[in-house]
Amino acid sequence: MKKTVYIAGASKEIERAEWARASLAEHGIPIAYDWMAEIRKHGEAEISDLIETYQIARREIAAVCGAAAIWVLWPSTGIHSTGLHTELGAALAAPSHPLVLISGPGARRGPFWTLGKNFDTDAEAVRILRGLYG
Repeated sequence: MKKTVYIAGASKEIERAEWARASLAEHGIPIAYDWMAEIRKHGEAEISDLIETYQIARREIAAVCGAAAIWVLWPSTGIHSTGLHTELGAALAAPSHPLVLISGPGARRGPFWTLGKNFDTDAEAVRILRGLYG
């Protein structure tokens, strides 16, 4: 079975996450869950639909914990993500110990970046993932 990578990123930077997905696909690396396609199809989950929001959250956490690696696209300055930090925490706590890669110029903020492999650019992370799983 091919190892999967979960891409965690801010939905406000969906184009960046889609570039990451395409870059992995180009090297035959499957992603664990395509939240980008879900957002393109349904839009952002509305808090008023608690059941759907809960189901999405459970699918995403299950995908994080089942992936061989999580690639965190650290948000650009001024961009906030409601799920990225939770996904990173789930990966760090997962019994499967997925590889954690964090990329982006702001990735070295706060204490938790020290628990992953850090890259200044997304392209550097692609190169590493290609070498490991491509």
